[in-house]
Amino acid sequence: MKAQAFALTTWSNSKLGTGKPDLATIEPNQSGLNHSPAILMPSLESQARVTKPGDNPTPFAAYKQVEIEKMSTSSLRSMLAQAAVRGVTEARAKIFGHVLNPTGQRSAHKILRKKFIGEKVASWYPKDIEKEDPLVVARKEQE
Repeated sequence: MKAQAFALTTWSNSKLGTGKPDLATIEPNQSGLNHSPAILMPSLESQARVTKPGDNPTPFAAYKQVEIEKMSTSSLRSMLAQAAVRGVTEARAKIFGHVLNPTGQRSAHKILRKKFIGEKVASWYPKDIEKEDPLVVARKEQE
């Protein structure tokens, strides 16, 4: 523990002010080797932002509030610019991850599948079509 505390003070008291440890002042440990780089690195506690007792921990704790506002306004600005240039549909598709269909045509597979499902459901309820379908009702009235 003493070696770690010594290494941290050496780190902060560097002569050059570059943030690098002054290796000349580090004493060898008991095995005769210099301290490992893991001990020379400052702890994460010293790098963390100081929070007040009522603060909520956030993933953006390292950023200042001004930096977060700049990031959010720049991303909002880029989204609005994209919506103006490309169109609202394309911008919305990019934001929400939708796949666009620029031709507006449905695939034949999808149409046939829906037709098949509709026929299947109609076969389960044969009397309903006689009461609800306007074409069938009109044909019955003519007969």
